[in-house]
Amino acid sequence: MPGEQGSRDKGALKVTVEIAGLNREQTCEGQGFSPQVSIEGTRSSYLALIMEDADRPGDVYWALWNVPRLDLIPRNLPRQAVLTSPIEGVQGRNLRGGYGYAPPCPAPGEEGHYILRAYGLGDKLDLDPDAAPRDLIEALNGLAKEYGEVHMVYSRKREWTSSYEY
Repeated sequence: MPGEQGSRDKGALKVTVEIAGLNREQTCEGQGFSPQVSIEGTRSSYLALIMEDADRPGDVYWALWNVPRLDLIPRNLPRQAVLTSPIEGVQGRNLRGGYGYAPPCPAPGEEGHYILRAYGLGDKLDLDPDAAPRDLIEALNGLAKEYGEVHMVYSRKREWTSSYEY
């Protein structure tokens, strides 16, 4: 379920994810595509995104930066460090060690809570794709001119098993 939240004394960005937040296709139950992200109100030259587990800060599912200003980040971005198509940008390592988007995977019957933060930047960040997520977050908190976030929830259905033998 997407929500919108304002700024931290920075220009406010309106951030939305797909139509209703994360759906099965963007999780481990589906194909694990990165979601389409709409960002309205940016006047900055570059954008950055970080998607974290709201219950476990520091567990980063997606880090994307140095994206030239645009209103829509397309879904299903390649899982590689340097993007040249369909958009330009840099993707950092996720909590599973790969580059780009890592699909959330809460335990069956559990609910996962996620925050996708968008930042507007005046210049590109001088960060390597292998930079630690905390280094990216520190850089963004210090340099961001605009900010917006969306909160998302995804729950997996409980898998029922039976121990009854026929």
